[in-house]
Amino acid sequence: MVLIGSSTGGVDALKTVLSKFGPDCPPTVIVQHTTRGFGDSLCRVLARASTAWVRPFEPGAPLRIGEVHVAAGLPYHAVFATGNHPRLQACYEPSMSGHLPSIDKLFLSGVPFANHVVSCILTGMGADGADGLLKLREAGARTLSQDRGTSVVYGMPAVAWSNGASMKQVALPAIGDCL
Repeated sequence: MVLIGSSTGGVDALKTVLSKFGPDCPPTVIVQHTTRGFGDSLCRVLARASTAWVRPFEPGAPLRIGEVHVAAGLPYHAVFATGNHPRLQACYEPSMSGHLPSIDKLFLSGVPFANHVVSCILTGMGADGADGLLKLREAGARTLSQDRGTSVVYGMPAVAWSNGASMKQVALPAIGDCL
């Protein structure tokens, strides 16, 4: 699976990353910080950049090859249900790291499946995602973050790099291929 978190500047960054994703891409889950109600239109924008099936996050939706689930502008978190097989569910807890949905919440819920995860933090303000990315890395996931030179805001990727969560910093044009 691929797990991605992004914030300020993330829409354009996601378009660049997803342009490398096709109908055979790994099951992918994205948390993009945005205002409520923007998720459906964001999916339409991202779908034009990719040949993968980009869809809004739906609790209980199966994770399939070629599908990208986007959690943005929701009144709840997107998380993995506990169990033997990864599946997504809604989590109605308060905001985490100042966000709803939170990148950290998604990443932390993916820790039981870390050996099957590649995860990335893209451009954005603050630190959301850095703690969850570190826990994923410690559990066996491969992790990366966007580099300073191609980030609109080098906040979240900087924290992920400085706390040791990110194994590698990658320029935006190469992230899709790396994932």
